[in-house]
Amino acid sequence: MVQIGNPFVWFTSLLYKRTIIVLTLMFVVALALTVFYTAHLQRDLVNATALDEAARLSQALAEFRTVYTSEVVDRATGQGIEVTHDYVTKKGAIPLPATLTMLLSERINEAGSGASVRLFSDFPFPWRMDGGPRDDFERRAIQQLRQNPDQPFFRFEESTGRRMLRYATADLMRPACVHCHNNHPDTPFTEWKTGDVRGVLEVSLPLDIPVALTRGGLQGLVTLLMILGMMGLSGLVIVVRRFQRSSSELSEKVKERTAQLETANGIFENMEDGYFEVDIAGNYTHVNAAAARQLGTTREKMVGTNFSEYVGKSEAKRLFEIFNKMYKTGSPVNQVDYLMSHPME
Repeated sequence: MVQIGNPFVWFTSLLYKRTIIVLTLMFVVALALTVFYTAHLQRDLVNATALDEAARLSQALAEFRTVYTSEVVDRATGQGIEVTHDYVTKKGAIPLPATLTMLLSERINEAGSGASVRLFSDFPFPWRMDGGPRDDFERRAIQQLRQNPDQPFFRFEESTGRRMLRYATADLMRPACVHCHNNHPDTPFTEWKTGDVRGVLEVSLPLDIPVALTRGGLQGLVTLLMILGMMGLSGLVIVVRRFQRSSSELSEKVKERTAQLETANGIFENMEDGYFEVDIAGNYTHVNAAAARQLGTTREKMVGTNFSEYVGKSEAKRLFEIFNKMYKTGSPVNQVDYLMSHPME
């Protein structure tokens, strides 16, 4: 119990003696914890928002490719229109779905927003010189997506001094594409099946703008908390100082009153006349040496006994009526004469 109680007593004493310092330290610690938690929350919010945006863009590109395949390529093929990767050099030809996706990716990359889209594979056609994985992330993405094609693979990393989200999803082999990929004279792989991970669609988004915006909001929040905290701390300091001043004044009054009582007790103890005090029930609470000596007893024996033991029955009844009247009316009695004697052993 001592080991548990001492720290509490120590803290209470420190809080009373160094209230301003303790409150200031508590405010600083609370502010630091708030800033840390808010910064962590801000980072999580930026990451979650970026992931949602990347997923939406990736899904939009995949849906665009699906619609282009079903609504354009299939109809064009039925009309005898050639669909090829080198459509630019062939009159009347249109691009393959993958080729159009890469063309759209180039336009997105050139828009200047910092976002980029890339379609790559570990089995690229010969004419795609940069179509294979270029770094560790892209190699890991192919491995992970082959194992879990329904789960995106992503990573937050620093690139060219900017924090980026790299978000990769599986580019699955569609039924309409299997025959072409397996039978094209330049194909690097001839055993594709529907649902195989043909390649990877990667979306990269810069996070510097949302980070800057949330950081600005965080700085504003910290400033507001500091202002409110300082206002609250200032008000608390004023209250504490008033309390300490009142406590000091009260302590001085207590010391002064204690000194007066000690002086009075000294007088009562040394006076030749008998002096005693009783409680509301008539029991002795304080007796000086003279009173005990006059009654032929000791103070230790008198304290706690009732006054009726030192007077006769008739005197006890009369004194009771007098004291009871004083108690009920609140009016003092200036003088009461009565006879006391030591009790019978």
